Amino acid sequence: FYIRVLTILLSTHIVPAAYVFSSYFISRRDDRLVSSLLVASTPLLVYYSALSGHYIPYLVFLVTIALIFAVRFSVSGSKVDLLLSSLFCGFASTVSYLGLTSFVLLTVSIIVARRLSLSSLLTLLVGLLIPLPYLLRNLYLLGDPIYPLLSKGSGFLWASREAHFHLQSSLTGINYAVPSSILDFLFLRPLGLRPWITFTLLTVPVAAIIFWRMGLLNHKTKRPILLLALFIASISLFLAKPTFERY
Repeated sequence: FYIRVLTILLSTHIVPAAYVFSSYFISRRDDRLVSSLLVASTPLLVYYSALSGHYIPYLVFLVTIALIFAVRFSVSGSKVDLLLSSLFCGFASTVSYLGLTSFVLLTVSIIVARRLSLSSLLTLLVGLLIPLPYLLRNLYLLGDPIYPLLSKGSGFLWASREAHFHLQSSLTGINYAVPSSILDFLFLRPLGLRPWITFTLLTVPVAAIIFWRMGLLNHKTKRPILLLALFIASISLFLAKPTFERY
C-alpha cells in the first residue's frame, strides 16, 4: 500500500517541481504552465507512474529537485544550494545507476556558472558518499561497482557463479579483456554507438540553429547558456544509455 501511495505522490509532485525548474528560465507564467503540461503528458512517465512501486517516479522526482538546487547554485553561488543538489543526486543514485548521471548534470551547472573550485568538488564528493556503500558492495562481490555495465569479471560472488555473470556481462556490458567485445559494443550492436552518434551529428546542427534563432547562444546572461548546456548533456546521456542493452 505504502509503495503504491508513494509512487502516486512522487508522480504528482514531479509536475510542480518541473514548474519551479522552468521558472528559472521562462519568465511568462503561461509558458511555464505549458512546460509543466508537457511533463505531465509524457507517455513513458505516465506509464511508469501507473505501475505500483516502479522506480522511475522516484528517480525523476529526485533528479528534478537536484537540478532545481543546481540552477539556484549557479545563480546565487550559495554553498547550501550546492550541498542540497549534491545530496539529492546521491539519493537518486541509490534508486538506480541512472541516478549517477545527475552528478554529470550538476558538474555541468558548476562549470557553466564558472564556480568550479576545490570546495565545490568536495561538496560533490559528499553526495557521492550516499551511494558509495552500494558501489563498494558491488565492487567486492562482482568486481564492478555498476554491474553489469563494466563487467571486469572478478569478485567474491562472480567466482561462485562465473558462468551466469559472464553471460549477463556479455549481453549488457563490455568485456575489456576481449577485443571483439569492445568492437561489438562500439559498432555491431543494434543500440551501439554508431546509431546515436549518427543521430547526434544530424540533430546537433539543427538544435544549434534553433537556439541561435532564439537568441540563447549570444545571450548576455548565464541562464540560457546553462539551459542549453543541460539540454545537450541530458540528450547525450539519454543516447549513451541505450548503448547498454539493459536499458
